[in-house]
Amino acid sequence: NGSYALVETKGREDLDVPIKASAAIEWCKTASKSAENDWQYVFIPQNVMENLTDNRFDALVKASAPALKNLQNEPTKAPDLPFFTPRPESDVEEFYSKEIFKKLPSRGKKIAKDALELYRFLEQKQEATNFAPVFTTLLGLMDEVCKGMVLKLLEDKIPSNLDKKDEWLNPDLENIDRRRHHHYQNMANNLKRGLIYRNPHSVIGLLCFCLDHALNDRTKPDGVFKAVRESFRRPGARKLLERVSAINEFRNTYIAHFDKELTDKTLAENNLKKWIETIGLISV
Repeated sequence: NGSYALVETKGREDLDVPIKASAAIEWCKTASKSAENDWQYVFIPQNVMENLTDNRFDALVKASAPALKNLQNEPTKAPDLPFFTPRPESDVEEFYSKEIFKKLPSRGKKIAKDALELYRFLEQKQEATNFAPVFTTLLGLMDEVCKGMVLKLLEDKIPSNLDKKDEWLNPDLENIDRRRHHHYQNMANNLKRGLIYRNPHSVIGLLCFCLDHALNDRTKPDGVFKAVRESFRRPGARKLLERVSAINEFRNTYIAHFDKELTDKTLAENNLKKWIETIGLISV
């Protein structure tokens, strides 16, 4: 006996996608009954694929599960759904507040509108609904602005000399407590990935580390870590750390690892506003 997966990756989602997904699920059920193998349909939206930091297939399946669950609950007739009707900008500004919405970059405004449309669509469902897909639409933008802040504050600190650059990116960590040595080494590697290759892991977590290291760390290693302390200890950094840490914890609990279902409407609404406000603050 074996387990098999029928995998569908999806970029643009047309109105007939729920019908196709239902057909694929039924096919897997039939195939499982008629053979000695267990078939599972795995629906993978593009934004989940782009924002996943774990390279394991089971993590991808887990992160994609909320999207399929909501897809199965969608009505097949779209004309009566408010989700497909553009919401006036005045409504969007009222939800987020006009001041917050204006701080967003142009791409951020569009994504904020899309996230609100999806939230409004899901909140009108009578059955229990997982609001996690609302935040998968925001993950790419959140990662983008967090990475942008790290680059903005550290990029001009990188030494131009190749030998000094290597030393700066790989500072001496011998005086670091052994229990934390591995953590610092990982952070140094991740900073290098971000600053040199523009491809850091877990960008929200990296920004959290930079802020926390600048404000709270007493070990004071040299090189890139010294640059982090000098650059991120700035007015408003402590409040920003609280915000980004809360967002990172929320992401890890409800979005990235799907430890809990996000069925609490108030929790979803409050965090949607918090995410958009934080994106605006970091973008400035």
